Amino acid sequence: MVGAAVLCAAAAARSGAGLVRVGMVKGQQNNFVKRAPLEVTTMAFPEEANGQISKKAWPLIWKTIQTFGPDVVALGPGLGGGAGVEFVVLHLLQSFTGGMVLDADGLNVLSKQKLPISFSGPVVLTPHEGELSRLLKWAPKKISMDRVAAAKEAAQQFRAICLLKGAGTLITNGRQMMKNTTGNPAMASGGMGDVLTGLIAALWAQMAMQTLDTGLRAAGLGSYLHGLAADKAIKKFPERTLLASDLIDVFPTVFKHVFKGSDR
Repeated sequence: MVGAAVLCAAAAARSGAGLVRVGMVKGQQNNFVKRAPLEVTTMAFPEEANGQISKKAWPLIWKTIQTFGPDVVALGPGLGGGAGVEFVVLHLLQSFTGGMVLDADGLNVLSKQKLPISFSGPVVLTPHEGELSRLLKWAPKKISMDRVAAAKEAAQQFRAICLLKGAGTLITNGRQMMKNTTGNPAMASGGMGDVLTGLIAALWAQMAMQTLDTGLRAAGLGSYLHGLAADKAIKKFPERTLLASDLIDVFPTVFKHVFKGSDR
């Protein structure tokens, strides 16, 4: 799903990430380049006959990461499924020591693993209720009835930051809890989560260190800015017509408003 990768990369680039590089299968590189911001670079990796990423891609992926040296990796948007995806996601989780924002298909891989599973670096998980249900093996109704308990349980089980998306997004490290108050119903549309993932990754990368503490800050701030961008955008666009990409277009206004008097 190239659009997910485009939205994530564009959000990261517009949110102050110094350099954004996107890895994808060779068969989708041209489609991505046609739609992504000019400032985003790409790296193509081997794929299977069905178009999914191959296990053979891992050595090249790891070499690219070591060469490029990212502070944060956003993993999951538009990735797809399959054995190769699972292999790559698990190897990244167990090898990369920088910050990682895990979303979408990355979360789907994690939900299939037996606990406990250890991460090499600090991780921010960004599930919606359905994804969290699969991660915790809880019934969806149980999640919706006690979102606070569910988010805390995920943070504690995975020793990560959990950002539970939805009306009143929750962000927790298992002890501290934040609830976001920005945003509106127009955000219940495709691609919003991809934008949020790119935004959080960019904010986290700009912090002095990538730890669970700074991951909590980046996730909380990212959720606030994401919702605020939607609130600004519906003043320009009718609510039912709002697209995820519209949020990226108003990021400059939102950042100027929030960071007024600061160059950070």
